[in-house]
Amino acid sequence: MTTADATLKTGRVTADRSSLTEIVPADQSRARAITLTNDGSATPYTVKEKGDASWLKIAPASGDLASDGTQKVALTLDTKGATPGSVLTGTLQVASESGRTPSSNCR
Repeated sequence: MTTADATLKTGRVTADRSSLTEIVPADQSRARAITLTNDGSATPYTVKEKGDASWLKIAPASGDLASDGTQKVALTLDTKGATPGSVLTGTLQVASESGRTPSSNCR
């Protein structure tokens, strides 16, 4: 009888920050980025806003992240049409096919 010990290595995609605060005056836009890192096996990922934040654009919103790979994700915050002084909030959800941490949030 042969016994083998093995561990299952799955993808584990994380963002380089857990929060992002930006002040953008009405009718302007700002470009920012987050960096995704995968310290597991290769895996597809998605990044989306959990609510209905039409003022937030994400690119690329999905893709494949190699083992030990990184990916910059551009965030465009556009306040065109927002009332001056209004506060816009949202939550980014980073998801992958990880068996360990399939999703995480950035607020």
